Amino acid sequence: MRNAERAVFQRIAAFMKGSDLIAIINGAGNNSGDRFIIARHLLIMFIMVRQYKLFQMKK
Repeated sequence: MRNAERAVFQRIAAFMKGSDLIAIINGAGNNSGDRFIIARHLLIMFIMVRQYKLFQMKK
């Protein structure tokens, strides 16, 4: 899983050159926690991150 997260981060970082803010939007799938790892890598690169969940929590 770490390899996939790193690959996604590298693609985003290459695309974000010169930008300082990104929004990460995800659903409720099994990989939704990966956004935290990706966000951490982006924050280390001084790119601000806003995260949004597009699902409702089950009661």
